[in-house]
Amino acid sequence: MDNHPSEQTLFYIPFSIKILSKVGESVSSMHCCPDGKSMMIRFSRCVPISSVCDGETETQIYSSSTISASQLLSGVISIVNTSVACDMTVSVTDENGSFPYTIQPQSSIVVQVIRLQDVTIYCSGGEDAEICTGTFELDLYSQV
Repeated sequence: MDNHPSEQTLFYIPFSIKILSKVGESVSSMHCCPDGKSMMIRFSRCVPISSVCDGETETQIYSSSTISASQLLSGVISIVNTSVACDMTVSVTDENGSFPYTIQPQSSIVVQVIRLQDVTIYCSGGEDAEICTGTFELDLYSQV
């Protein structure tokens, strides 16, 4: 057996930011920063998770590989494991390093991140062909 998990990409968040002048025209919301010269842009998303519960398949649920380091986002992410029998092992990478978390079935975690880079999961503990399910929610900010 290969020691490296196979990879599966669940989704990427597009980051071509366009600030519009009228409220409601942008998917993201804008807030003035205290310095009066820059804006805070908020990104909120909720994405379903569906991955094979085999202990080998790694699923990338967030990647910042297509954006520059100066545009990395900070805020809060939450991951909910709605599976009945699968454990989720989540690896969250931000400017402080990479940290693993284990989420038991019917449980969740909330993690504060600074300049989020990558989030991956793999699921284990289920029966053959069982699908690990859940949600990945993020509420992130970027200063422009």
